[in-house]
Amino acid sequence: MTLKRTYLLSICFLLVSYFANGQAGKSRFDFLNIESLYYYGALHQVDVGFSLTNNFGASIFTDIFYYGPSLNLGYGFALDNNTHLLHSSLGYEFCGYFLIFMGRATLNNYTNFSDNQMTFKPEVGLTFMGLINLTYGYNFSLNRNDPFGIAGHYIGLDLHFQLKDLN
Repeated sequence: MTLKRTYLLSICFLLVSYFANGQAGKSRFDFLNIESLYYYGALHQVDVGFSLTNNFGASIFTDIFYYGPSLNLGYGFALDNNTHLLHSSLGYEFCGYFLIFMGRATLNNYTNFSDNQMTFKPEVGLTFMGLINLTYGYNFSLNRNDPFGIAGHYIGLDLHFQLKDLN
């Protein structure tokens, strides 16, 4: 799958998620959030992105739980083999049980502009009221081979900030 096709599918997924099952005059999602993520594993990875959340309560900080899709772009590097990659991910996150536990699943694309690799990363972790998340995930390669050596275990730390109330 080419990089253009991956980006197009990601944007289409977010638009469909945003407008699906919407009611007239009311958004399907409650908040637009910005998030920054750091992952440590085979790569050091820094991402920045946006998420849409449907919250059960007044805000992302006072809810019992929230869920929604996200789109992130970032940069990954490995110090041991001088690997530098651009990264994009499309995911879905669920934060529940009084904002203590969370889970996330992401479809990732890594590229150095001469080769690319698709992975799937499920994650589970702890959260502090949906603002700070500490996760453990495993990157499963969706390619026949692992050209960049990025499959494996990852520890993640991410921050979420509310940008806009969509209601």
